Amino acid sequence: MSYSYEIHMPANLEPGKKYPTIFTLHGKGSNERNMFGLVAPLAEEFIIIGIRICRLVLVISITI
Repeated sequence: MSYSYEIHMPANLEPGKKYPTIFTLHGKGSNERNMFGLVAPLAEEFIIIGIRICRLVLVISITI
């Protein structure tokens, strides 16, 4: 399984500074760019990775 993604680095990245990372996942009818809008105010303090899931993943649990 492969994923497409976009990485947004802080514009004024400081060498040697450690940045926390936010991984955004979207639901049906959305994409990684839509999700970036929700976390854009954090873009100078975090590395933001938007992941696009290209396939539907279905999990079914059967109890007998």
